[in-house]
Amino acid sequence: MENTNIVRMQQEDEIDLKELFKVLSKRKIFIFTFAIIVTIFAAAYSFIAKPTYEVKAVIEVGSYTNTNTNTNTNTIENPQNLMKKIEISHIDNLQKESLASLQTVALVKNTTNLIELVVHSSSNEKALAEMTKITEEIINDHKVKTDNYIATVQTKLDNLLAQKKQYETNGAKEVKVSVENFPSFSRYGTTMLDMTNQIEDLKLSISKNNLINTHVVGKITSNQDPIKPKKSLIVVVSFVTSLILAIFLVFFLEFLKGNKNDE
Repeated sequence: MENTNIVRMQQEDEIDLKELFKVLSKRKIFIFTFAIIVTIFAAAYSFIAKPTYEVKAVIEVGSYTNTNTNTNTNTIENPQNLMKKIEISHIDNLQKESLASLQTVALVKNTTNLIELVVHSSSNEKALAEMTKITEEIINDHKVKTDNYIATVQTKLDNLLAQKKQYETNGAKEVKVSVENFPSFSRYGTTMLDMTNQIEDLKLSISKNNLINTHVVGKITSNQDPIKPKKSLIVVVSFVTSLILAIFLVFFLEFLKGNKNDE
């Protein structure tokens, strides 16, 4: 008895599958026509839609060291503050009629002074122009800061050199190398050594080896193809989705037709 029930259930499943395939076969023209029409509209949209081009650049925030141990390194501007300033200037206050727009400002992963900028526009040329404008604005601003820093250090250096020269001249007259005035000579030598070390530190702090100007790492990168719309992806997804939707509509219509016949 139990085996008979199992066989009957299997036969019913086979009949149901056959019925489903019959329905699909009967409505195949509708299914493929629907899918093709939707795909054509999707393809038309993908070709008509305004393309979006993407341009990227990585900025290294300049830095300097102010000791000869190379352990006290400072950035020209705090990267977090710089990113916030860029966001306010080029994202929050973006004009609606702008031809290109800055999309993201973020630190490169696992770094503290590398900032990645991403600009979108309807053409590569406009995106490149906007990125160049932003990066040059940052670099020029930091150049002013660097020049001011160098000028400040140079002033300190000039003053210290003048003090050393004066102290050297006065000390040579006052200090006599003998056992009696050795303490005076010792103080003179210590002071001269301190001044010399300070002078060397100041010179080192504005040397080319210790100053890194803010600059674009590598080159500004762009792609000749737009990042969106992705035409091939839109066409494929539209065709598959519309095919599934058409099959669902066919089964739904058959279901309504069956209920109507039962009534």
